Amino acid sequence: MIEQYVLDELKKYKEENEQLKKENYDLKNKHVVMVDETPKRGELKPINNIIEILNENNIDPRKIVDEMGSNEIRDLILNLNLYKEKIPTKNNNGKESCDIIVKIGNKFYELEKYYGDYKLENQVSITWEDEVYYELVDKLYDEIGSYLRKLKKESNDE
Repeated sequence: MIEQYVLDELKKYKEENEQLKKENYDLKNKHVVMVDETPKRGELKPINNIIEILNENNIDPRKIVDEMGSNEIRDLILNLNLYKEKIPTKNNNGKESCDIIVKIGNKFYELEKYYGDYKLENQVSITWEDEVYYELVDKLYDEIGSYLRKLKKESNDE
């Protein structure tokens, strides 16, 4: 009798535990949230300006290509202000291209009106650190690499 009672109680606790696990899982994964943020959009300054700034700060462009990782390049872009803010573009309706920003997990996306419905558009950054890391680090790496190849080619031509 007592054994059956204990078994029944254990079964109840097990079911309750499973239900709580499911609710917890649902809460953790329910991250679609509308946020009141303005996306950050930036672009690198012209390569000549970047090279000039690097030279002023005694930083060899080759070091960026050969030795630095993404976090170091991000910090360099932010600290030396090697980027500029992009002016938001207007879409066909005369509005900024981004209507609504939603957060899904830890990422932010544009939600745009599309024929009466909404559709998820591009991932956007809401901090300069994210914008620089996700959009500008690779571009700086590529632009400096191109600049160095151009210099090498010019020196070989002479």
